[in-house]
Amino acid sequence: MTEIQAVILADFTSFVKQPMGLLPICGDHLIDLQLNWIIQNKLKSIKEIYILSSHPQIEKQTKKYSQVRFIQTQPLSTIGDQLRELEQTKIIQNDFLLIFGDIITNIQLGGVLNRYFQNKEKNKLNIMLMVVHQGNQEENIFYVNNDDLLGFDNSQSKATFKRDKIKIVKGIPINVSIRSDLVESGIYVCSRDVLKSFQENQLFIDLKEDFMKEMLNSDIQEEKISIYITKQNEISQKLNTPYGYYLGLQQYLNRLITPLHPDLTNYEDFFKYFGQQTQVAKANISQSSYVGSQTIIGVSTIKKSIIGKGCKIGNGCKIINSIIWDNTIIQDKVIIQDAIICNNVTLQNEDQSYFKDQLLMKTLQLMNLLFTKRIISRKSSLGFGQNIGDKYIINYISQTPLNHNDDDSNKSFNSEEQNEKERLQEEKDLQSFKQDILELVKLTEQNDDSIQQTIVNIETMKVNNNRSCVDIINGFMPQILQFLEPNLEKLQKTFELWKDFLNRFISGDQESQTYFNYLEQFCRQNDQFYLHQLLQFSYQFGTLTDEQIIKYSGILYQVNDDFSNKFQELNKNFYDHLIQSQQYEYYEEEEEEQIVQE
Repeated sequence: MTEIQAVILADFTSFVKQPMGLLPICGDHLIDLQLNWIIQNKLKSIKEIYILSSHPQIEKQTKKYSQVRFIQTQPLSTIGDQLRELEQTKIIQNDFLLIFGDIITNIQLGGVLNRYFQNKEKNKLNIMLMVVHQGNQEENIFYVNNDDLLGFDNSQSKATFKRDKIKIVKGIPINVSIRSDLVESGIYVCSRDVLKSFQENQLFIDLKEDFMKEMLNSDIQEEKISIYITKQNEISQKLNTPYGYYLGLQQYLNRLITPLHPDLTNYEDFFKYFGQQTQVAKANISQSSYVGSQTIIGVSTIKKSIIGKGCKIGNGCKIINSIIWDNTIIQDKVIIQDAIICNNVTLQNEDQSYFKDQLLMKTLQLMNLLFTKRIISRKSSLGFGQNIGDKYIINYISQTPLNHNDDDSNKSFNSEEQNEKERLQEEKDLQSFKQDILELVKLTEQNDDSIQQTIVNIETMKVNNNRSCVDIINGFMPQILQFLEPNLEKLQKTFELWKDFLNRFISGDQESQTYFNYLEQFCRQNDQFYLHQLLQFSYQFGTLTDEQIIKYSGILYQVNDDFSNKFQELNKNFYDHLIQSQQYEYYEEEEEEQIVQE
C-alpha cells in the first residue's frame, strides 16, 4: 500500500474552556486515545502523524510519541485556516488521512485506506473519501451504486443535486441511493489537491459545507468525492457537546469503541472498571461505571457514572448519569444527576442551591442548558456559562436530607413522596424503552442484514439506557411472536432467521425463564401453536439448552390443567431424548474420569 500521512486537527471548540484534546476519558486524554487508535491499527503505510493545534499543552502531552510531529497554528482558526497553514509548511507531499480532533472511534483504518486507493486506481479524479457510519438520522446523503458522492442535505428537506454529473449508459439503469441514517465520522482520506483547493480559495472555511459542496455542485470541477460506509459495529462519536461527551465515555466503558485501557487493572465485571488503589468497598457502584485511581468513596451510590482520579466522595451521596473529573471533593449527602463537574471542585452539602425545574430534568440532552447559580461555596457564585478558574459545573443538584441522623449513614434521606415519584418515573421510562424495542423489531426486514443491524441498534439502546437483557426480552418478544405462523416449515425458517438475535439476548437462567414464559403464554392463547414445537426449534438453534428445557418442562408438568397435560403428552419423546442425552454425556464424562485415574 502507498505511504500515507495522518493529520489530526486538534483545535475543535469544546464545551469547556480547555483544549478538546485534553478532555479526560477514564484516566486518559482524548488526544492519547486518538493517537493510540491510529497506532493500534498497525498500518505500515502510516509513517508520520501530524497534530495541528495552537495549545502548548497538546504539544507537551504528545511528546512521548516518537512518530508524532506538532505543528503550531494560530488560535481560534477555522478548519480552512488550519488546512491552509498545513499547505504552507509543504510537509504533506502525498495522500493523507484527515481526522477531526473531537471524535472517539473504533473504525478500522485498513478498510478505509484500501477503498480510497481502489477508487483512485479506477479514477485518478477521486480526490477524497468521506467515512460515514450507520446511526441516528442526521442528514440525507446521495450517492450512486459505486459510492460516488452526489450531494448531501443537512436540513433533510427535499434535496437536489446535479443530475448531469451522472453518466447514464444506454440500457443500464442508474442506481441512486438516498440514505438518511448515515453519520459523518470526522475521518477523511484526501489527496494533496484538497490542500491546494483551500490555498487557492481563501473563502473556504468548512470542509464539508464549503469545499465539498463546491466540488459536488460546480459545473467546471471534474473531481470526485466518494463515501465509505463502515461495518455495523464500527462507529464514531463526537464529543463536542456534553451529551456527546457522556455517550462517548459510556461507549468507551462498554468497549464499544476502544479496547480496555491498560491502566484499568482491577474490574468486577465486564462493564465496571476501577483504577489502582481505590477505596470503594462499601459503595454501591452499578455497571457502566468507572472509578479512577486513588479515589475514596464512602457509603454512597454511583450509577452509570465516571469518577476521576484522586476524588473523595462522602457518605449518603448519589451520583447518577454524571462525570466527575479529577481531584474533586464531594461532601456527605450530595446528589449529582446528569452533570459534568470539572477538576479541583469542592461540593458542600451546606450549599443548598437548585431550581425546581432542574429536578424535573431526566435526560443529558439538556445538560448544556442548565447551570446552578451557587455551587462552590456560600461566598462564590457561578452564573450561566461562566467559569471560576478551572471550576466548571453543569447542573449540580444538592438536596437537604429530611430529619436525618448524621451517625446513621444507611438511613434513607429521600422523602417517601420523592421515592414514589422516582419509582413512577422509572416505570414510565421502562415502558417507553420496551415500546422503542418493540417498534425497532417491528420495522426490521426479514433478512440477515436487517436483523444484524437491529442487534447493533438494540445493543446501543441497552448501553445508553442502562437496561438489562430481561428488559429487552420484554420489549421484543411480543413482536417476535407476531412473526410466527402455524406451519412447521415456516416456524423453522423463522427461528433459524432470528437465531442470532435471540441467542444474543437470551443466555442466563433469568432471560431463558422470561423467554419460556412468553412462549407458554402465547401457546395458551393460540391453540394452533404447540409449545413443544417452539421448544424444539429453540433447542435446535441454540436459544435454550437441554438443561433449561428439562427444568422448565418439569415445572410446567406440575401444573394440573388441560394445557399442561397436553404439553406433557406431546413433549414426552423430546423430553426423554434430552434426558437420555444428558445421561449419555454424564457416562462419557465418568468414563473419561475413570481413564484418567487409571
